[in-house]
Amino acid sequence: MANDALFYLFAGLAIACAISMVYHKNPLYSAISLVGVFISLSCIYVTLAAPFIAAVQVLIYAGAIMVLVVFVIMLLNLDDDRPLNRLKYLYGIGAGLGLILLVQTLFIFYAVARSPKQPVKVDETVGRTLNIGAAMYSEYLLPVEIVGVLLLGPPDGRESYTAAEKQGLSSAAEVFALMIENSRLTERALEQEKLQRDLALAAEVQKRLLPPQPPSNGAATLAAFALPARTVGGDYYDFLDLGGGRIGIAVADVSGKGIAAALLMSVVQASLRVISADRDVPLSQLAEKMNRFLYKSSGANKYATFFYAQIEGDGRRLRFINAGHNPPYLARSTETGMEITELGAGGPPLGLFPEIQYEEADLELRPGDLIVAFTDGVPEALNGEGEEFGEERLKELLRWSGGRGAEEISARISSQVRDWMGAAEQHDDVTIVVMKV
Repeated sequence: MANDALFYLFAGLAIACAISMVYHKNPLYSAISLVGVFISLSCIYVTLAAPFIAAVQVLIYAGAIMVLVVFVIMLLNLDDDRPLNRLKYLYGIGAGLGLILLVQTLFIFYAVARSPKQPVKVDETVGRTLNIGAAMYSEYLLPVEIVGVLLLGPPDGRESYTAAEKQGLSSAAEVFALMIENSRLTERALEQEKLQRDLALAAEVQKRLLPPQPPSNGAATLAAFALPARTVGGDYYDFLDLGGGRIGIAVADVSGKGIAAALLMSVVQASLRVISADRDVPLSQLAEKMNRFLYKSSGANKYATFFYAQIEGDGRRLRFINAGHNPPYLARSTETGMEITELGAGGPPLGLFPEIQYEEADLELRPGDLIVAFTDGVPEALNGEGEEFGEERLKELLRWSGGRGAEEISARISSQVRDWMGAAEQHDDVTIVVMKV
């Protein structure tokens, strides 16, 4: 492909120089045109007989020779005895030749970028220059790099290889280059396959960290769903059976995405389970201890938003704390309709500062109350047009809930969010926990 381009370029130059030689009567212009015809025909021959890189080398040499010939002809021009005019002619012709060489160089770069893989031919002097006694030297060349070198000693009984032998060895060098590149691609494919297996295993382990099914105390029903944006995610929810009919509900969103967020999520889960084992610990102290633990376990700028609530045994009282998380919604039926309240009492996210005080809050629950805790991936879920799902759509679903159970409400919200996202790429995990009294 690239050789064909050079062939047409040199052919055009040869025709242009021939026309110029016939048209101009000035001996100087005729001589220059004759030199141009000779060099163009020589380049055409090399282009047809040699690989692309060799043709490029000949083009560079030919341009230098042409400039030198023009310079000599200008100095020997006896038609004009004024040196200043000769100098002007020289500058003009030199500028024209420089422009031609510039256009040719840009065209060659374009052709190289589009050309297939080609081996490089260099004569045997290169091997001797390297002081290794090689009689033939050929590089394994890819479009952007040299992947190997093929060096051969002199053939038996001869000083050099024939043109056919060189062509065959150059073709072999191209095959070797493809074999090396295929080997590299195979190694990368194996590494990617191993990484995918590791990610699948990590996703399975993370899935096992989530509760298989929510507990029940007879006073409230629970449901949840999670949808990671990648194979593994940084969202976390949990249900803790605290005994005596008490149930703990946790929702967290770890900063970052992927493996790093999943590891930090496991730290949040472990610290919550260990600290909540003390069933009489106040929720404010639980958040403060988790904050210190996460601060020591994570690096700079790593944190987790966290919401935790406890349902008392009778199911009529809810204690909660919010550490920088999206405020969950309490939907309650009133005489004027469905009233939605945000549960935002608490403090900043976990892990940002070593010592933080958190505020605990509580409320009295009524039959029919609905609490929905979620991560920011729900309102920020994008559709194909880049529009967010938004909190208002989520509130409309809560107003629709009426006397429906937690499982039905969770399934409806999940379906609506999935339909909204469609095939659009998501940048955040989606998690929702539903509690119906």
